[in-house]
Amino acid sequence: MSEPRTPWPHAPTHQLSLRGTFFVTASTYGKTHHFRGADRLCVLQRGLLTVTGDFG
Repeated sequence: MSEPRTPWPHAPTHQLSLRGTFFVTASTYGKTHHFRGADRLCVLQRGLLTVTGDFG
């Protein structure tokens, strides 16, 4: 079974609205590489996009 396709707005239209536009940045404590490797990065990306999608 293949991974479900995750939407990735890599170059979204720049539409500002009353709800606002947000750009999320983050870092790990001590810049530790917890997400090294494709599998871990995939889990991180899928989780972040799922949570942001759930909250609109």
